[in-house]
Amino acid sequence: MMKEKRVRVSPLSHEAREVVETHGKLMLLVNTKDKGPFNDWDDQVLMRPVISSPYQYWFRNGIDIEFELT
Repeated sequence: MMKEKRVRVSPLSHEAREVVETHGKLMLLVNTKDKGPFNDWDDQVLMRPVISSPYQYWFRNGIDIEFELT
């Protein structure tokens, strides 16, 4: 597990836009993996909202979101 880093998310998919509308554009990058829950994409990231939230979200980098370190 990597140290969480604060990132700014730019949503590309409908699902990612819903997450950003609910929790905001700033998130914590929890983990990056070549193989996460998506079978069709290798570059996957696990993020969680900066605000206290029990939820974490997997995204496909370049399809669902793009992000930059803040």
